[in-house]
Amino acid sequence: MKIPRVDSCCCFGLETGGKILGWLGIIFGSLGSIFILIGIGIIVAVSCDELESNDEFEKFKEEYDIPECKILKFSAVIVLIVILIFCLIATFIDILLIQGIRTRNPGKLIPAVVIQAIGTVSTVIQELLTFSISGVIRALVVGGFMFYLFLVLYSLYVKIRNEQRASRNMKLSTMNC
Repeated sequence: MKIPRVDSCCCFGLETGGKILGWLGIIFGSLGSIFILIGIGIIVAVSCDELESNDEFEKFKEEYDIPECKILKFSAVIVLIVILIFCLIATFIDILLIQGIRTRNPGKLIPAVVIQAIGTVSTVIQELLTFSISGVIRALVVGGFMFYLFLVLYSLYVKIRNEQRASRNMKLSTMNC
């Protein structure tokens, strides 16, 4: 089965659309990383004594059977560090995307195409697993939009790859003459 391709991204050309997607990814990935670092700082700065003296925290702790404060803080920091690593990897992939478009290097676009495909499939599955009508509607809308962005990145990859192959074939044919 052949993957369909598109010729533009919304009302922009593929290259412009790819750059916009890359820059948006860099901006949101950087902002996410900054907020995560702030969150880690807050978690580390707040002492367990302060938390345990808060009545709301005690109710929360009892209601959800949360273990000792230090274990909770440690777990939260670990989760935030894992999310931070994912944010940084995504930002790096978006930088590669922009570099690949600028240098016409299709190999640098592959990570963005793969991540977009994985994100599309995982989002649709996650929404469908809610087993609700609203989850199905979200899966169709969000999944459809993410699939379109996948098609944009894939089409851009194929376009740059074909340009590179044509250039290489042109050089080989001129060398044979």
